[in-house]
Amino acid sequence: MRTAAPRPARRAHVVIALLGLAGLVLAACGSQPASPRATGGMPVDPFIARAQQVAQTWRDSGLLTSWTTGFVPFSPLTLEPVGGYASNENLKAAYGNGYVKSAVTLPVEAGKGEITYADGSRQPVGLVSAQSAYTAMVPPQQGTCPPKPGTSTCDWAIVSKVEPGTTTILTSRGEATVPTWKFTVIGLREPIVRVAVDPTDISAMPELTPIDGRGSWTGATSVEGWQAIKGTSVTLALGLGACDKDPRGLVWENDDVVVVGGSVTPPDPGTACTAQLIITPVTVTTKAPVGARPIIDVLSGRALLKSYAPD
Repeated sequence: MRTAAPRPARRAHVVIALLGLAGLVLAACGSQPASPRATGGMPVDPFIARAQQVAQTWRDSGLLTSWTTGFVPFSPLTLEPVGGYASNENLKAAYGNGYVKSAVTLPVEAGKGEITYADGSRQPVGLVSAQSAYTAMVPPQQGTCPPKPGTSTCDWAIVSKVEPGTTTILTSRGEATVPTWKFTVIGLREPIVRVAVDPTDISAMPELTPIDGRGSWTGATSVEGWQAIKGTSVTLALGLGACDKDPRGLVWENDDVVVVGGSVTPPDPGTACTAQLIITPVTVTTKAPVGARPIIDVLSGRALLKSYAPD
């Protein structure tokens, strides 16, 4: 079994830690909303309006129910080799551009399996066939196929073996061991892994149209994750520009969700600033301990995980 870790190239400014999510499971929904509340000393009406929209979209999607009873993955369903492509740039380009083919027959039979969560609970799920997993795993063809050295012949990424397996990924219910198909590719030391759970048994994040923070309320900025939760105190990781000042956190809550945002004093128009994202901790206070409620970013509408600034 191997644990899926975020790829370094995707870490950018925030690294998702595979720790600390177990407390972010949902209590029963359907209760009456608490009074809207925000902290930070900024005008909050636009923030509250968006927070209420985000919370309602989550309820309407059914995700607040499946948060603790279904399979809500936070990791990608295709897991490329942890060790990368061993400096094989041709192989990396061929796979990335969809120039992949199989030298073996891929099973077409679907099946049944189960997901095992960190608390020992199990969830029966349907499984897709190896052929279906392969189709979902291979990117659409684009660009040109890299040629074999010294030739003009396409240097395909070739699958030489396929077998069932398991891996551990992050979900709304903590770490979970899930069924997979493992595809051995000639030239790679480790297989490419595809989660084999049938899409009908996967609960996806609700789709909200992300909004431009700076046009939403004065100095609105992104929340990249949370760094610590202790009782009613939540330390958020805000994403600031190089010239932003006075970072403040905003929080709106009711009985089933906590929605957070950030606000800064932006630079004066025309100020020359470097283009960078600076992770800055700020603390907000909720009326009640976060407990089982998910913490949701107000701008993107997505659940936030424990995160930290890069070294």
